[in-house]
Amino acid sequence: MTNEIEKVLYKAVLVFLVKDGKVCLPVKKLKIGAGKRNGFGGGVEKDESWKNAAAREMVEEAEIKVWPKDLRKIAYLFCRNQTETGLKFTSEIVVFATTFWLGEPKETKEMGPPEWFQIEQLPQSELMPGDKGWLPETLAEKILRNGKKIPMVEIWYGPRQETITRPIRMIWLKPSEEKS
Repeated sequence: MTNEIEKVLYKAVLVFLVKDGKVCLPVKKLKIGAGKRNGFGGGVEKDESWKNAAAREMVEEAEIKVWPKDLRKIAYLFCRNQTETGLKFTSEIVVFATTFWLGEPKETKEMGPPEWFQIEQLPQSELMPGDKGWLPETLAEKILRNGKKIPMVEIWYGPRQETITRPIRMIWLKPSEEKS
């Protein structure tokens, strides 16, 4: 979405558990976003599919079982990051939601206790700065209204993803325009 040169392209997944009009948003304990509420996720390993990575991350971060076939793609994120030293890198993140899993999410070393919030009343001040610009609308569109479009979101972060350095861009893709 941009012509700037980055040093690294990091691929990751993010998964939101949804039930009864609520979404699970525990507080992240480690790495980028620590102290903020988010879904579960992490990096995609070599030769691993997006959905298989998401299923693996759910075991690691929530101690529950999800099946790749039950993961519904709800967004694509391109986080343009800059470190304190000026290094620029992009994280490409495929975002999923699921309403079906085995077990109950648990607190783990990476994620705090599971907490559920009404989709219409997300704790905006506790989310990552960039998530405030796309997550509420996306969850409402995809989950509450069974939306057919998926947003492609571009977020420019300052060091440690604590600030946004440019306006967030969000483009709604039709199913025929989606990435595979």
